[in-house]
Amino acid sequence: MDVEGTQGYHDIPSAAPPAVPRPTAPPPMPAAPPPGAFTTWLRTPRRTDAPGIYAFGHTPRPPRDPNRIPDRRLIGSAALALVCGLLTWSLCWNGYLPVVSLILWIVPDSWPTGGGNQFLAFTFSAVLWLLIALALVWLTIAASSIVFTEPAPVDALTIGLMVLLPVMGLVDAKPMLWAGFAVVLAMTACGETSAALARETGIAVSHMTVSLYLVGAWFLFAAFIAKEPEKHTRLILNAYLLTGILAALCGIAGYLNLFPGAFDLFTRYGRASGPFKDPNVFGPFLVAPLLTALHLWLVRPLRRGLLPLLAAAILAVGILFSFSRGAWAAAAIGFLIYGYVYT
Repeated sequence: MDVEGTQGYHDIPSAAPPAVPRPTAPPPMPAAPPPGAFTTWLRTPRRTDAPGIYAFGHTPRPPRDPNRIPDRRLIGSAALALVCGLLTWSLCWNGYLPVVSLILWIVPDSWPTGGGNQFLAFTFSAVLWLLIALALVWLTIAASSIVFTEPAPVDALTIGLMVLLPVMGLVDAKPMLWAGFAVVLAMTACGETSAALARETGIAVSHMTVSLYLVGAWFLFAAFIAKEPEKHTRLILNAYLLTGILAALCGIAGYLNLFPGAFDLFTRYGRASGPFKDPNVFGPFLVAPLLTALHLWLVRPLRRGLLPLLAAAILAVGILFSFSRGAWAAAAIGFLIYGYVYT
């Protein structure tokens, strides 16, 4: 042997090893195993702004609306409005407020006493209080466009009318009206019950309570119209037309910025809102007065129809500047229905 053991093998040349072939594409990634209970527990969101508080699965609440009226203030204001309405009515009834005294000062002295006739004196007193009640209804509708705050003045007046109109006998709740009221009241009661399961229970209950008030107001004015359909409807629409024109003028003045501060006061999101808090409420509010003005223009002679035509133009511009698609659609549907009924 030329070599012994392993000595000398490094001097013997050997063949080069074969090259390892490179893959044409990266190997596929193995499928991720499903997360275990421990991993899920670690990745569950927790409250981060309060260390030391166990908040497993915490979901932060949405930011509160700064314009929302607190529930206590809303309910308290409604109760206060009812008390103030009853107090004002009591003061007028007992002669402590000069409303009745002013009327008695205007009319002849023989009218309140009926010239010694008790029946005539009672008739005068009944007619006087009837006219005061109708004037309050007109004032309530005329104030319905002033809703800068909640509750609005119309809410306080409406709560007072809920007591005044039945006492004065100015409502006529027919069986069909009671049936409709029962259906809507049942729907509202179901909403009140379901509000207990809402995420924001306070907000849900507050909204359903407002809905309950609106159902009561609807029933009140429906029963008021049912008493004297033609006369009471004319009374409401006349007040509605006046307040609609005033609201439209405010919206137009705000959108065109006709005086300093008008744009900030009577617009929202660059759209006309008038004395309302939302353009989408302002626009549809003007649809009924617009149809009323057009009706007066069509049924009156040419000269007497100029003012209703001007009012209709103002209301139409107000609806246009609200940029409310709902208001535009309501106006178009109203025109079609009125055209079908009128022809």
